[in-house]
Amino acid sequence: MRRHLNAAWLTLLIACGAVASGGEHAVAITYQTQPPAPERQSIMEASRKSLGCLSCHTTTDSHTMHANPAVILGCTDCHGGDPKVTKPQDAEYHGKDENGY
Repeated sequence: MRRHLNAAWLTLLIACGAVASGGEHAVAITYQTQPPAPERQSIMEASRKSLGCLSCHTTTDSHTMHANPAVILGCTDCHGGDPKVTKPQDAEYHGKDENGY
């Protein structure tokens, strides 16, 4: 009897897994490459690469993601993007976006 129950559970699990994964499929993603982060740069250079980012990511965020102050990188060195893009002056802050930022 126990053997039949185990076989029934296994059959049910396999059937549920087949239904659940039926809608999934691989998606082709093309990632844009970024130049490598510089080994050395001035604090002023790194700040220029963070200017636009910091127009939205303000006092609630740290000015750097690195605990070691010897790491001098701007936001766009790692995250990409255009540091010249800034938050419009009339834009209002409404909390976190759909990604939690």
